[in-house]
Amino acid sequence: MNIAVIISGEYRTFEQCVKTHDHMLAGNDIFVSTWSESNNVNMEDTSLSIQITGIDEAQIRKTLEGYNVISTCIEHYDPDFWRSDVMRYNSAMLHRWEKGLELVEATGKRYDVIVIMRPDLFFGGTCTTPRWEIFNVEGLLQSAWSSDTTLNDILMIGTPSTIKNTLMKVEEWNAAEDDNWHTKFFTHVSSKGITVRNLHHTSSLIIGRPPLEFLTDFPSALKNFYKWQNCVIEYQRKEISFQFILDIWGRERIVKLYPELLAEHDTVTTPRLLPQGSEL
Repeated sequence: MNIAVIISGEYRTFEQCVKTHDHMLAGNDIFVSTWSESNNVNMEDTSLSIQITGIDEAQIRKTLEGYNVISTCIEHYDPDFWRSDVMRYNSAMLHRWEKGLELVEATGKRYDVIVIMRPDLFFGGTCTTPRWEIFNVEGLLQSAWSSDTTLNDILMIGTPSTIKNTLMKVEEWNAAEDDNWHTKFFTHVSSKGITVRNLHHTSSLIIGRPPLEFLTDFPSALKNFYKWQNCVIEYQRKEISFQFILDIWGRERIVKLYPELLAEHDTVTTPRLLPQGSEL
């Protein structure tokens, strides 16, 4: 089977994470769609932030030495444009997907399956080479970390036509009324007649975001991932609201981080029940 793998997004911790990608890359055609800069702020300690500049094709090919890299698309990231009022969060990601798919289509080669994955995915040791034939089903999109009502974007696999219909245009997302990216993305895909199936076998898969320590194995990467998430949650609590993190991250996660604040929140937001027979 002919498999095209699009590595799409900010470079981030790619040079560490790629060491866990062999089961996805070996024997397949690889396309890289990324930015020449990768700037990731570590909110716990800014001295640990990742600030990468000058990413070029030579660097990418050296990192992917031994694999079949067909082509790359590397563009300058302009924060004044991508973070402007007319652009929504994730618009830059949609642009990278579009450019990655253009690389694949430019080959003129017929592919059976296309994979879109982030550069900063860290796979656990239990992940094995996929049985690619199970992904060669029209109208079926298999995605990691998705649910019955949401679609995640970290890893998606499907036929070329399925992937092409899955990708949302930047203009469509900017004009969407739904502010929740994952539910809007799910709605978009469903409207195309595509069925989403969660990739359960990728449960030992995380995002290797700006590291508080070097990502050497899955336990250390997982520990770092939770540290990064906790930093993000605390930042959102301070800058937005407690209700926001409760809605986004869920009670199960928030009660572990802020048990006292959650109890206080419930006291304030839960109406007091009057004794039977009493009047207001």
